[in-house]
Amino acid sequence: MALGFARAGMLGDYVPNAVIKGMLAAIGIILILKQLPHLVGYDSDFEGDENFSSGGGENTFSTLLHAASAFSPAAAVIGLASLAILVAWELPAVKRVKTLQLLPAPLVVVAVGILLGASLQGAYTLAPEHFVNLPVAGSLTGFVDLLSFPDISQIGLPAVWTSGITLAIVASLETLLSIEAVDKLDPYKRVTPTDRELKAQGAGNIVSGLLGGLPVTSVIVRSSANVNAGARSRLSAVLHGVLMLASVIAIPALLNRIPLSALAAILIFTGYKLAKWPMIREFYGKGWDQFIPFAVTIVAILLTDLLTGILIGIFIGLFFVMRSNFRSASSSSYAATSARPCSSSTTRTDI
Repeated sequence: MALGFARAGMLGDYVPNAVIKGMLAAIGIILILKQLPHLVGYDSDFEGDENFSSGGGENTFSTLLHAASAFSPAAAVIGLASLAILVAWELPAVKRVKTLQLLPAPLVVVAVGILLGASLQGAYTLAPEHFVNLPVAGSLTGFVDLLSFPDISQIGLPAVWTSGITLAIVASLETLLSIEAVDKLDPYKRVTPTDRELKAQGAGNIVSGLLGGLPVTSVIVRSSANVNAGARSRLSAVLHGVLMLASVIAIPALLNRIPLSALAAILIFTGYKLAKWPMIREFYGKGWDQFIPFAVTIVAILLTDLLTGILIGIFIGLFFVMRSNFRSASSSSYAATSARPCSSSTTRTDI
């Protein structure tokens, strides 16, 4: 909240466009690479993992290799069927059927996934670990009992303040970068008030922490899902949170019937939309000053994590910006020198 009141939201304006677009493409590629194992039932890491290293000596690429030999046939069937539905929903012939367009494709995927998960039997039976696993409370009182409240007596510990300040800075940077990226996805080309976003995030994280929740940031995946669904205002984000909370309270048992492979298919398709080939080709056509920061940002995020990769991309991007400005300044200086009038004592031959 302090960063919002200090007008720190302007920091996002200094990030080169190539780095922002590189972040979008990198997140799309990460979604595809990270969700492919879940698509075929290899769930060694958690569903939302985006870091290159998965712990235990595993990384993104080693997990893909292990998934190729240790997959679940049932999960693979559900995952591929889910991808087929998502692709079919984008076909012009399907888009012309107005009745079908009233149903969001991800909702259809989840419904079909639940039905397939319940109906497949024998060798194609899904194991329990291949489904969503949420705690189920028998009543509203039971749901409240699942919350864990903070121990206020630890407020004076230096480690608490160090962790809190670190999380605030890192989360704020991620939010500002995500806002820059989402604004570029917005078909209406609106500009998000960054300082207001930081204040709202600070207030939300205070409430979340008091209820035992994790700190949150603005993120690309859910925001791009809102954009793709045709959302037009910030009310979509509010309703998103309300519906999630209501679902966790009211229908956790139904949510636990959703196969992870169906959710993986939705995320893979979202990743494809974020990392489309035309965007890569566009930056390649803009020249090396634009393409190198774009490509370095993608590779750095893939091989490290989101924040580290972005910082590397910003450093490379600023180098090329300064290089370009230096060339422009040198060219202008040379042009100005060449255009100076000669003195009367200077002959044409001397010139």
